Amino acid sequence: MRSDLLLGNLKMIMEPWDCGPNGWRTGQFGIPFAEWNDRFRDCTRTFWLTDVERARGGETGDMTMQSMATRLCGSADLFATDPGRGSTASVNYVACHDGFTTADLTQYRHKHNEANGENNRDGSDNNHSVNFGHEGPCSDPIITQQRERAIMNMLGTLLLSLGTPMLLAGDEFGNSQNGNNNAYTQDNETTWLDWDWLYSTEQTAELKLFNLTSRLIALRKARDLYNHEDFFTRLSKIGLLKKSDRVHWFLPNGKTPHDADWTNPSVRSFAMQLLSPDEPSLLILVNGSDENVRFHLPNDIEWEMIWSSAEIAGEYPGQGTQIEKLAEFDEEAEDKPAGRFRNHLQRLNTMYWQMDENADSLNSADDGLSEDDPTLWTLPALSISAMKQISTD
Repeated sequence: MRSDLLLGNLKMIMEPWDCGPNGWRTGQFGIPFAEWNDRFRDCTRTFWLTDVERARGGETGDMTMQSMATRLCGSADLFATDPGRGSTASVNYVACHDGFTTADLTQYRHKHNEANGENNRDGSDNNHSVNFGHEGPCSDPIITQQRERAIMNMLGTLLLSLGTPMLLAGDEFGNSQNGNNNAYTQDNETTWLDWDWLYSTEQTAELKLFNLTSRLIALRKARDLYNHEDFFTRLSKIGLLKKSDRVHWFLPNGKTPHDADWTNPSVRSFAMQLLSPDEPSLLILVNGSDENVRFHLPNDIEWEMIWSSAEIAGEYPGQGTQIEKLAEFDEEAEDKPAGRFRNHLQRLNTMYWQMDENADSLNSADDGLSEDDPTLWTLPALSISAMKQISTD
């Protein structure tokens, strides 16, 4: 195929598994093939969905910071197989034509494939999905807000990671297949994309997801940091054991992680700084905890917040000791979604961790932090955010 006049110049992508013996072959195809990365899919789903649910039940999750760092940096453990093979060989995705849509990952704990005519025996049972307390569509604003936040966290991880992102059509506006995770037989409304929301005169849930996803795609396309063939092929290159010239890692206290931090699943908040000799740095902040977390940013750089998944819930990272509330959600009354969601999280904290119900209670490296500290930012609970270095030119 490489020497073929027609095929040789095409981008060739493998779905590297089959149902037969030794059918799972992810990472085993060389140049010129790129490959679907199911490890990225499972890691992202687990970190933002099932591990969050387990933490709320007082259990420890499965994903570690090292697992997330490996996927964020292009999965060198799988694809650094041939000289010259770059991180673009990793086709990162959260959902594809097989399985749940991204929205359904947040609505259905179990598959619902009865319409396929196989007594719900078809389709995978291992989906790493949750339903946030209700199976299927729900009008409860608390549950809806948690689902939307989880969707944006997964899409944010997808589009802020090194590699080649693959977005399932419809995920950008929350398309659902009603829990069917093997819908290839359904040439009907189950699989058709409904675009009626485009003609609404109101700010629909679909439009909010679409706008936030569109902004993130534009952010990625504007950064040469994502348009290279380089690969972080050693641990030193992805900065796990010592500082790299391409990526730096930080804990919320502003310090670099210790060896034990990388493999500790309770460490769920960290920052990744992507560096380039040709353009300003990009800082990606991950808060995988159910609480707002205060971060100390690298103090030798001035930063500007440019995107956050928390916007879908009306929140935004704030400089200082408080998060910001977006104008359309700036309602603390208990009869408003923002107020109810805040109280709901407080109840979860009290139920599972017996923590202080004070709304100002935060994870922090230093209780005496000053609001005037320019390196201090507060990240909303369960969010992924991006900041860019402000150029001094």
